Amino acid sequence: MELQEIPNEVVRIARDAVYITIGMGVIAYQNLQSGRHELEERLEAQVTETREQLGSLDKAVETIGHRFEDQTHQLEERLAGVEQRFEELLDEFEDHLPDQAQHVVAQARDAARDARGQLRTLVSRAA
Repeated sequence: MELQEIPNEVVRIARDAVYITIGMGVIAYQNLQSGRHELEERLEAQVTETREQLGSLDKAVETIGHRFEDQTHQLEERLAGVEQRFEELLDEFEDHLPDQAQHVVAQARDAARDARGQLRTLVSRAA
């Protein structure tokens, strides 16, 4: 090989190395873009699935809340009936007591009514 051919050969090898490097860079960039696109699709699918699950959870919580309210209302109605019957029985009992005892029982009943009212208020706030 002659001296002139050596620099030409070096230039050709260097040019091929540059082309190969550029080609590998383009392929790497395309792979990164493809990976990014796949990642975006997976994340979008997960976000959609999570939103659907949260929607289902919201509906379940709402349903439970309505059931709780219905049961609380039914319980309040039943308790009102029991309280009314209990008050009637206490009225009958009180009628048979001496005046001083009637006064004490009336005070106790008033205190019990106040306590029930406070309890209802606390339960209502908690619900």
